[in-house]
Amino acid sequence: MMMETEKQPKVSVCVVTYNQENYIQQCLQSIVDQKVSFDFEVIVSDDCSTDDTRSIIKNFKKTYPDLVKVIFQTENIGGLKNYLAVHRSAKGEYVSHVDGDDWLCPGKLEKQVLYLDANETCALVAHRMQIWRSEEKTGTTKENAQSITLSNLLRGHPMFMNSSIMYRRSLLGEIFHLNKSFIDFYVYVAAALRADIGFINEVLGNYRSSIGISSRLNLMPYIEDAIDLASSKVGETRDVARCRARQHLSYATTALCSNDLNLFRTHLSSSIRADRFWMTSRFISFGRFFPKSLKYFLLAYKKRA
Repeated sequence: MMMETEKQPKVSVCVVTYNQENYIQQCLQSIVDQKVSFDFEVIVSDDCSTDDTRSIIKNFKKTYPDLVKVIFQTENIGGLKNYLAVHRSAKGEYVSHVDGDDWLCPGKLEKQVLYLDANETCALVAHRMQIWRSEEKTGTTKENAQSITLSNLLRGHPMFMNSSIMYRRSLLGEIFHLNKSFIDFYVYVAAALRADIGFINEVLGNYRSSIGISSRLNLMPYIEDAIDLASSKVGETRDVARCRARQHLSYATTALCSNDLNLFRTHLSSSIRADRFWMTSRFISFGRFFPKSLKYFLLAYKKRA
C-alpha cells in the first residue's frame, strides 16, 4: 500500500511576534487575504508574549486551520532565536519573512513568486515598503537596482526591510540551521555570495519604524559577523573594507547622538582602521575633539538627508 506524501507548499510565510496585540491581527489578515495561484503556509512563532498576542494567533489558527501553523515558545528566547526557529520550520520552495507589526499589500506574494520563477538564478528578491511611524506615513524605502550584486550590497547597503524578502530555500535554507544567531544582513550577504539579489521597485508592504538607538548599537557584532562572512569567501577586498568603515561610522554617529562619547570614538577609530582612504570617516575624525558641535552638525545633516 502506497503512503500518500504530504504536499509541499510553494511558499512558507514566516511571522515572528512578541507582545504585538495591537498589530498582529492586521499582519496575519493581510497574509491570509493574499490572492495567489499556488499553495502556501503561514507559520507564526510567538516568543512567549505576555499580552493578548497569543490568543489572537489562536483565533487565526482556529479560523484557518489548514493554512496557519503556530509555534508558541514556552519561554522568552529573544528575537534572534525566535527568527531562526520559525525559518527552520519552513517547508516551502520559497520563504517569505514578515515581522508581526508589519503588513502586506495585496498581490505581494504572487508578484515575488512570479519574479523568482522567472529568474531561476536569483537567490532572494525584495521590494520597496511604505514606512509608518505612530500611525502616520513618513515615506517609502528607496528604489534600488533591479539586480543587486555583492559589491552593491557591501558598498551601498541598499535599503530594503526584512519583511520585504522572499528567498529560495534550496539556496539559503541551510544557513538557518547553523549553530549561531544572526540578523537579516547576514542573510543578504549569504544570498549575494550565491547569486544576485533581485529587487522589485514597487511598494508591496508596510513597515512600522520603531527601533531605538540602544537596539541599533547592540546589533554591531552581528553586522561584523555578516561582513566577516563576505571576507571569508572573497577576501578583505576594498568593498569589504568600505563596508566595515561605513558600518562603524554609522554606529559612531549613533553613539554620538546618544551622548556616548567613548563608544563614538571607538567606532570612529575602527572606521578609519578599516578603510583609511575613505575621506568621510577622516573628515568626521577632525570633529572628535569638538563632539557637541559635531553632534549638532550630524543631526542637521540627517534632517536634510
